[in-house]
Amino acid sequence: MLFTQLSEQVDDTLMAVGSDAMSNSLTVYDYVKTASKKTPGLKAIAEQLGSLFKAIRGKSVKATPEMASASN
Repeated sequence: MLFTQLSEQVDDTLMAVGSDAMSNSLTVYDYVKTASKKTPGLKAIAEQLGSLFKAIRGKSVKATPEMASASN
């Protein structure tokens, strides 16, 4: 019982940290995307980040809760 509770708390913490990281990453991407309109050198970086976020979004849409719990 104690182990189950600890495991759930660790899972909750990992979810919160992952959410914060994703949120902050999207903020940085937004800044780079906006800045790339005035700074041509950032355009390639903005495009790479955009591709990365599209790939991540595609993976999260395809994953189901059953798949996530099976990997734990």
